[in-house]
Amino acid sequence: MDFVLPNLDCIGISFHSICDETKKKIGSCSNNGTVLTNERLFDICQYIREHSECKIKLNTVVNSYNKNELISGFVKNLCLDRWKILRCQSFACNDDMLVNDKEWSDFCLRNGDVDTAVFEDNMKDTYIMINPAGFLIKQSPDEKSYTSIGSVLECDMKELLLQHPLHIDEYKMRYKKTA
Repeated sequence: MDFVLPNLDCIGISFHSICDETKKKIGSCSNNGTVLTNERLFDICQYIREHSECKIKLNTVVNSYNKNELISGFVKNLCLDRWKILRCQSFACNDDMLVNDKEWSDFCLRNGDVDTAVFEDNMKDTYIMINPAGFLIKQSPDEKSYTSIGSVLECDMKELLLQHPLHIDEYKMRYKKTA
């Protein structure tokens, strides 16, 4: 971390549950089932605060496994710059992980007492995504898969982005400073 931190403005960490078993059910673990424990996350955040000016953002995706959790008390102790709470989106075979409107609303109400919390119900076409092979991808019309636009390693990025249905205004709202 001493090598990386001076080169970062912000670090984003995915953290979907305070329960290790739930993390495993969600798939937020290594191939051998190792999870980022609450204690380890706290230590990482504390280290970043003590050794850099890097901002810390935590991402939590609300889904059928963590929908009833109260995570905000733990998150408050992390002293984050932003806690982004996202609603699980439909993709491929994850329909069993989706939450309904009431479940989403209840989670937001239960965890909404964190000053840095930002809630995102719908992320469609508000992210630029590049797959592990280096291809810019967009959501398919069926909203269950992604299609490739082109390789960011071989094509002009400006041309690729012209083919991407990015909603710039919605994207900018995500990072709008709040009072």
